Amino acid sequence: MPAPQTFDCPDLDATLRVAARVAASLTPGCVIALHGPMGAGKTTFVRGLAAALGVAPALVSSPTFVVINTYPIAPAARKANIDLLIHVDAYRLSGSDDLDSLGWERLFDEQGRARGNAAAIIEWPQKIAAAIGRDVTHVKITPVGESSRRIEWNTAANPPANG
Repeated sequence: MPAPQTFDCPDLDATLRVAARVAASLTPGCVIALHGPMGAGKTTFVRGLAAALGVAPALVSSPTFVVINTYPIAPAARKANIDLLIHVDAYRLSGSDDLDSLGWERLFDEQGRARGNAAAIIEWPQKIAAAIGRDVTHVKITPVGESSRRIEWNTAANPPANG
């Protein structure tokens, strides 16, 4: 199992490079739990990850009110064997029970993995921890200045502290 990695990102470009590096590691079915306080840059990170997978960044928006956005990746644009990015923002959810009405079972299997050739990234994953599988990649974004971020990238066995 890979050791946890930490990246100090002094600017937006550095953050997007880390997002692209995480995207390059994704495989179909994988789930990323994205941790960080409000305003940390979670949706910006998702935009960078999506762009690295072949999704136009302008299409990526925070799903705070709709909870789940899906981004199909056209075959010509694909940069990995992933044909769909699922973006979940669980901030407004009370818990995993809220997922039934959102079509969760169409997008995730019983183990909490993304179905088919999809990959998923979940903001505020602690709100729906019971629905997320144990085989999860954790990414934690911590603001360390106005535009600087520290990004921790951990495997399931090494979830971030206070995340």
